[in-house]
Amino acid sequence: MTVSAHTPDDRPGPVPRQPWRGQALLRPGHLIYRGMVGPTGSHAHHAVQILAAATPLNLTDAADHTVNTTAAVIPANTRHRITGNTALAVMVYLDPSTTAAHLTGRLDGDPADARRWASAGVHLAGAAGTLTDLPIAEVLPRLLHLLIPSGGHHRSSTPPAHPAVTRALADIERRLPNGTVRLGDVATAVGLSPDRLAHLLTAALGLPFRPYVRWRRLQIAIAHVAAGTTLTSAAHAAGFADSAHLTRTSHRTFGLAPSTLTGVHFLTDR
Repeated sequence: MTVSAHTPDDRPGPVPRQPWRGQALLRPGHLIYRGMVGPTGSHAHHAVQILAAATPLNLTDAADHTVNTTAAVIPANTRHRITGNTALAVMVYLDPSTTAAHLTGRLDGDPADARRWASAGVHLAGAAGTLTDLPIAEVLPRLLHLLIPSGGHHRSSTPPAHPAVTRALADIERRLPNGTVRLGDVATAVGLSPDRLAHLLTAALGLPFRPYVRWRRLQIAIAHVAAGTTLTSAAHAAGFADSAHLTRTSHRTFGLAPSTLTGVHFLTDR
C-alpha cells in the first residue's frame, strides 16, 4: 500500500482494471475508496457501507440471496460479500457514531436482506460516473445529497452524545496503541460503572464496546500501512498482538487480506 503524493482534491487518473486498485481517503468518521472493486470473502464490519458502481456487482447476504445492482446501502454489522465480477465503483464506510451513518444506515424491512440494500441505494443508481469524476474529498457530501432527498423520512440530526461517551471515546483512543483496552478501565476513567458505560456506548455507536475497539484498531492499522510502515509495525501501532492478528481481523472485517490492498493509494492532506 502506498501513499500518493497528490492532495485529496486531485481528480483520478486512468483506472487500472485489476480489483482493489484505486484511491482512498481516510478521515475521522469515514473512509472513501474509489477504484476497481472485486470479489471478497464473507465479512461484516461496524460501518455503514455505501456503494455506487459503474456496472452491476453481485452482492450476496448471509442467507445466500444475491442481488445484481449498481448501488446499495449495507447496514453496519451485516454479513455480506461481493461475488463473481469486478466494477469501477465508489465505496464509503461511515463510522456508526456519525450523523451520516444514522441518516443512511436504517433500512425498511430485514436489514440482513441483500434486496433491501439495493432498494436503499436506489437514489444512487447511475451516479457512479459523477462520483468517480469528483475530487475524492467531495464524494461524501455529493453522495449524501443524492442518497437523502430533501425532506424525506430521515431525521436530519442525531441526539447529542452523553458527555461520558465523548470522554470514553477519547480515553479509548489513548489506550489503543498500548494493547488491551478494558471496559472497566475506561469506565473508571470516566466515572461510571462498566454496565452503565457499556449501555451508553452501545446506544450511541450502534455496537458494543469490544467490536468498536476492534474497528478502531483496524482503522489505525490501515492508516499506518498507508503511511508506508510494515504490517508488523502497523499491527503494533494499533495494539494488535502481531501481523497475523491484524490479517485475521482484516479478513473478518473487509473479506480481504491487508496485502490485497497494496494497490490502493491513500491520499493525504497537506
